[in-house]
Amino acid sequence: MRAAGLVLILLSLGVAGLWYSHGAYLATQEKVPVEKKTVDDFGDEVVTIEWKKAEGYPLTGFHVGLDRAGPAAGGLTLLGGLLIFLGRRKAKKAAA
Repeated sequence: MRAAGLVLILLSLGVAGLWYSHGAYLATQEKVPVEKKTVDDFGDEVVTIEWKKAEGYPLTGFHVGLDRAGPAAGGLTLLGGLLIFLGRRKAKKAAA
């Protein structure tokens, strides 16, 4: 039980690391803003923002936000902690 709990806690750290490596956004972004510079008829440079699908994220296909990574990491940590607690309690009963 203790080993499984540690694996779950390490997995939750992996989820948190994935969230941090994707930019640590609060909300999941399925599209990212891309600035496009054009020159209008008067010779002025105009910057427009277009929302495009995120590329370069083969694992998820989007920027993972805290709204999805937080509950996943929290649940894995809670379950891992519970397994470690139950394993220690079981070991105490066996030793007594």
